[in-house]
Amino acid sequence: MAGPVLKEGINLRVLLAFPVDATFVRTDLDLLRSFCDVTPLHFHGKASYSELLRGVATADVVVSWFALGFAGIANLMGKPLRTKSLVIAGGWDVVGMPEIAYGCLLSEWGVLRARLSLTTADRVLAFSNWSRDRIHEVAPKSKVETAYLGIDIEEFRPGIKENVVVTVSNVNEENLLRKGLRTVVDAARNVPEAEFVVVGTHADGAARERRRGDLPLVGARRVPAPARLHASRLRGG
Repeated sequence: MAGPVLKEGINLRVLLAFPVDATFVRTDLDLLRSFCDVTPLHFHGKASYSELLRGVATADVVVSWFALGFAGIANLMGKPLRTKSLVIAGGWDVVGMPEIAYGCLLSEWGVLRARLSLTTADRVLAFSNWSRDRIHEVAPKSKVETAYLGIDIEEFRPGIKENVVVTVSNVNEENLLRKGLRTVVDAARNVPEAEFVVVGTHADGAARERRRGDLPLVGARRVPAPARLHASRLRGG
């Protein structure tokens, strides 16, 4: 699909760099490809820097998912080439919450790389005003704007509400508090008229927690699409 025309015969070239192959990244890739020429780059560490440099050298815009070290390096690489840079901030990359052992900012290196990527980007996108405020705390000079998360209204439409409560999370010790899984189990015991389901893989001793509430667990590395969730009745082993 042809991208938008900046000047006659010239299309906007975008390098999309990301550290994880996630659904939201693939969605962004599809959206960007609808109006740009996009080169995806799954960043795997030091071995990916040469590919990152080549990508920045041929791009008009570099879009980086998360305020991590590779994003800061891409921003700096693009400066002398006049390549514009956009960093999409998440949650864990711009916070430090020691009470739940969550966030990149728990270490000095995490703070430095977040500050570098956020300060050197031509634009930073935050998914909420709360996230925007966290970004300004770690990088006061960052050019950040709030861009709320979108939703596919063709895919997600209100329907008949079933008496089912669904939580999507891998079941392990750290997520008992971080994702509130213990609270879900307690709620399941106190609201017997509702069906409570956890969707995700399980590991270590955390599986015992969900058994306290006799909580069904749907094992899946990728969460099924809403239609399939309904069809499967969210049952699993």
